[in-house]
Amino acid sequence: MTPTVKTPPPRPPGEEYALPDRCSPPLAEPLTRTARERAQDSRHLGGAMRAETGRVMGRIVDVVEQRIGNKMSRRSRAREVALQVLYEDDMNPGHSVIESDHFVRRRLKGDASLVEFARSLVAGVRKNRQHLDEVLIQSVENWSLKRMPVTDRNVLRLGVFEILFTDTPDRVAINEAVELARRFGTQHSAHFVNGVLDRVLKDAGDKRSGD
Repeated sequence: MTPTVKTPPPRPPGEEYALPDRCSPPLAEPLTRTARERAQDSRHLGGAMRAETGRVMGRIVDVVEQRIGNKMSRRSRAREVALQVLYEDDMNPGHSVIESDHFVRRRLKGDASLVEFARSLVAGVRKNRQHLDEVLIQSVENWSLKRMPVTDRNVLRLGVFEILFTDTPDRVAINEAVELARRFGTQHSAHFVNGVLDRVLKDAGDKRSGD
């Protein structure tokens, strides 16, 4: 008896032709592709290109921000060293100024620009200390300088000096002082320093407007 051969039903138009399972892997993919699949591939390619563009732009932004951050962090380091010297001035008024300068150069590894910046901060606060303290006394309520923690007092002197006597942008001066207070002061120091310097900045702005 001759076996009956069943003819498979016709495939719908546009349906891909599947290969037998026994085909080798390199050929085991559709021989035809629908318009829908080609559109999907095109979208995937466009998305990949946009993603790559985004990654490239992100790397560019990272490099720029890193360079800006490096400059700021370098000056922040100089401020830390200046604060250490001012702290020593406060705690030990008779200590050697020459030794302080050696300390600055040693801590900043002889970096000429940073050493000069730290020196200018220390010298400026020393020279104008009486005026800086008068400004602070007017800007704090129910506090005396002697009651302040030594670190807070000298962070404030440094911040006021930068606001009143240097070309450091006011907000940068305040932010840097707050960061010093956060790193070296008590848990309340950053908030306290921020409030006092905001008052100093407001008073200085009112005075400039009046002039």
